[in-house]
Amino acid sequence: MSFVLCLFVTLLQIHTCITQNQQCATETCANGGVEGVEKSEAQTDGVNPNFAGFRLEITDENRAWLPDCITELNSLDENFHTQAVKQFWDDGGPLALFSHIDFFIPPFSEVVRARAENETQVGDSHVREQDDSHTRPHDTQPCVVLDVGGFHGQFVDWMWNRYRCNHIYTFEPFPEFISHLENRFAHVREHVHVLPYALAHETGISKIYKRGDATTMSVDYLNKIGGHPEAEIEIRAKRFHEFVNESYHSSTELIDLLEINCEGCEYELLGHLIVNNFHLIAKVILIQFHISRSANLIERCQLHHHLKNTHTKVMDYPFTWEMWVRNDELQVE
Repeated sequence: MSFVLCLFVTLLQIHTCITQNQQCATETCANGGVEGVEKSEAQTDGVNPNFAGFRLEITDENRAWLPDCITELNSLDENFHTQAVKQFWDDGGPLALFSHIDFFIPPFSEVVRARAENETQVGDSHVREQDDSHTRPHDTQPCVVLDVGGFHGQFVDWMWNRYRCNHIYTFEPFPEFISHLENRFAHVREHVHVLPYALAHETGISKIYKRGDATTMSVDYLNKIGGHPEAEIEIRAKRFHEFVNESYHSSTELIDLLEINCEGCEYELLGHLIVNNFHLIAKVILIQFHISRSANLIERCQLHHHLKNTHTKVMDYPFTWEMWVRNDELQVE
């Protein structure tokens, strides 16, 4: 009888925890939160149980990954983000990204060199060591890049100048930045496609906020950077499958690189992609997670857990940049 009563009390505790939107990281809710996360916010905020199609409950599945998540969080000290940013730039900043991307998209200079060597080997007498035709603006290689959060176009510029992919799609909903991107890449507009809407987990009209150089659709992120936006406008947002139907025209052709840096929208967007298996068409996912509240730490762990089923993390500067590669793209010797 006492065992039945104990079981009933335990189940009641778990039920209460879930219905109050609290995060249980141990066998019961007795400790009131996740070790390594501020308890006051973890109790009242936690992870949305309907977060982007996921429902976080105490199950056999998340009992397996929550401890790993807590271990990772406990390995980070209060200055971990500053340290990660410093390490990223110490490692060369964008060069640190290129050193990993190069394994999956060869730099265009190498493509040109390989073309020249191949043409020379077959006896093409018109090949010269320095041939401007190999570097003209419209000479490309067959690869596809998606840039979620175009901003001023720095990432697109890196991708175009280093890799010359024949299709680079950049998503940017803010009118001022749309115009800037269209002007900046006007000379290669047949390859760099500026899409004037947000890639999101829902289709419709959304609000975007601008403060300083930052724009965000996340109220949490806005509050983190000081609140009180200088501008608040309505913008268009579309789900991934609408982009596929309207612009990409293929739900099976692989995307070489999906880059997400959208100032707080990444949790819901990536959750949407995973729930609908859209992430499977991305060979490489490069993402920058942002911290607006302590629950973001758990949300990131949850997304990691699902990504691990299909992708492997090959680079990690926590909450700065991380890279995931489809398992079948990794060659195991």
